Amino acid sequence: MITYSQFKSLVKKGLVADLVLEQEKIRGKIAPAGMKQLFSEEKLRQLMYDGKTPFPFATIRVEDSSLTGELENAGIPFRGEVASSWMPTLLSW
Repeated sequence: MITYSQFKSLVKKGLVADLVLEQEKIRGKIAPAGMKQLFSEEKLRQLMYDGKTPFPFATIRVEDSSLTGELENAGIPFRGEVASSWMPTLLSW
């Protein structure tokens, strides 16, 4: 998990990819250069990050009407996804 402000900073620098916008969260991958900006060397070792491959992330989605425009301006592809609610509904019975 990263903060929404960290996510927005990475978007401005074009350091995220494979974005999936869900109703309550955003998932994607952070480019290696972005990982080095977000985390200390010690934290990268704890994450066993190799420094070469994109790293998966998630963040809580907040109301941000400018987000899709920023993604388009940065040339970052994204897609929407609807979370399935059939399992919670079934379990509530």
